Amino acid sequence: MDRWNAVASALRESSEFSRPKIDAKRACNRIMLLIDAHRNYDKASAQASGVDEDVNEKILLLDDLLAAYDDAKNADQRRADESRELANHSEAMGSLIRAEAMESMGKRKRKNDEDEGAKVELDFQRERMQKEMEERRIELEERQMEPQLMAEQLRQQQDSLALLMRMMIERN
Repeated sequence: MDRWNAVASALRESSEFSRPKIDAKRACNRIMLLIDAHRNYDKASAQASGVDEDVNEKILLLDDLLAAYDDAKNADQRRADESRELANHSEAMGSLIRAEAMESMGKRKRKNDEDEGAKVELDFQRERMQKEMEERRIELEERQMEPQLMAEQLRQQQDSLALLMRMMIERN
């Protein structure tokens, strides 16, 4: 909602915008109405094959606005999917670690002559797990950086949306 507050504030500050009482909710609702109407227009124009269409600047701006909005929604969905995937992966890793711990505990109970072979296997598994944990830590750090990058991209998209809105206001 902070982004919509920024859009509403930019619109209020524009001398060419005639609605000084616009707030974030109204700006959001108006954009959604414009996007829905443009989607309907796109569907209707897709069905009207062979008909020459008038493409004016408003239609082009709405096309850009629709593309930016869809990109932002897809980015949100992708982030949610990645979070879900990371949670599932963490749960699976926990089960794997527990199973290996139970296996190694069983190995410790074996006789002394078997302990030497078990120790080598345990050292190998421990080293492998440490490498995997390091890889997971690196992946986690990269994933933690992604929301910052996504937020920056979203901010840029919303800035472009605000610019498009100002351009639409100037043209009308």
